[in-house]
Amino acid sequence: MVRITLDLVRKRAEHNDGELSTLEELSLHQQDIERIEHLHRWCPRLKILYLQGNIISKIENMGRLRDLEYLNLALNNLERVEGLVRCESLRKLDLTANFITDIASLASLQELPCLTQLYMTGNPCTTYRGYRPWVICMLPGLEELDGARVTRSERLRALQELAEANTTVMADQQQAMEKRAAERETCGRDEESSNEEDEEDDEKWWAGASTHTPETRLAMHRRIARTRKDTNTRSLADGCKKKREVRLFTADGRPLNTNAANLEFTFTEDEENNRFVLDVNTYRHLDSSLLTCDVQPWYVRVTVRGKPLQLVLMEEVRPGRAEAKRSQVTGHLVVTMPKNFELS
Repeated sequence: MVRITLDLVRKRAEHNDGELSTLEELSLHQQDIERIEHLHRWCPRLKILYLQGNIISKIENMGRLRDLEYLNLALNNLERVEGLVRCESLRKLDLTANFITDIASLASLQELPCLTQLYMTGNPCTTYRGYRPWVICMLPGLEELDGARVTRSERLRALQELAEANTTVMADQQQAMEKRAAERETCGRDEESSNEEDEEDDEKWWAGASTHTPETRLAMHRRIARTRKDTNTRSLADGCKKKREVRLFTADGRPLNTNAANLEFTFTEDEENNRFVLDVNTYRHLDSSLLTCDVQPWYVRVTVRGKPLQLVLMEEVRPGRAEAKRSQVTGHLVVTMPKNFELS
C-alpha cells in the first residue's frame, strides 16, 4: 500500500517552498494511494485537494479541513459518500468514475452549506431510475450536477417527481447492493485461490475477462506497480552489467589516461627541479585507507574507493624517488615524480 508520507507531500508542495502549514493547494493524483491520512494535521489550510486516479476506498480524516473548497476523488474505489460533514467550505466535489452504489449516503452532503457542484458520472448509482431528480431534491443547494446546470424549472419538476423517484431509486439501490455483495464474495474466493499464481502469470490475467469492481481496479493497480518495480529492478541490474569497464592499458600493454574517480587535479612540469607534479583533490575528510598511489616509469595512478585516476607521463620518471604527501589542511594529495635524467 502506498502511504501519504511527509516527503511526498513536501515534494508536491514545492510551489509553496515546502511549507505545509500554509499550503492551500495539493495534488496527489495517480500515486496508488489507498488511504487518506495525515493531511488534516500537516496541511490544515488546504483549499484545493486533488486525489484522483488512486485506489482510495473510504473518505476519512477530512473533518479538520474546514477551508477545503474543492475535492477531486475521481477514479478511486469509493462505494459510498461519507466523512465530509465538517468540510463546511466545500463548494465542488468530484466523485466521477467510482463505485458508489449507496446513493442514500449522498444525504450526508446536506450538511455542507456551500456545496454547489457535484460530479457523479460513471458511478453505478447514476443509472438508477429517478437518479437526477432525487439528487436535486436531496441537495437543494446544488447549482450544477454532473456538468449540467440545475435550472429553477428542473428543480420544480424534480419536486413533483420526488415520490416516484424515491421509490425507484431505493429499489434500484437494493438490487445493486445485492449484486455488489455477490461480487465481493466471488472476488474474495478468486483472490484466495490465485494470489501466487497471478504474480507468475500476469500476461494471462491481463488477457482474460474481468469485472468492473473495486477489487479488480485494486488488483490492476497493484499489478502495474509490481510490473513497474520489476522493470526498474531489471533495468538497474542490466545497467550494472553493461557498465563500461575502466580500461587502464591497451591490448599491447601501453597505459591509458582515465579519470573514473572523477577527481579534480592539476598536472604540471617543474622544469627548474626537473620533475612532474600531480596535485589531486582527494577531499579533506576522505579516510587515507581508501586512497592509494602508484608511480611507474611511464604513468601515475591514484585510486580512491577503488576508482582510478591514471595519467600517462610525457617522459620517464624514477618511481623509487617519487614522493606522495597529503595535506592535513586541504586533504589534497601532492605527488612529485623526478624525471629519469636529472639536469646536469
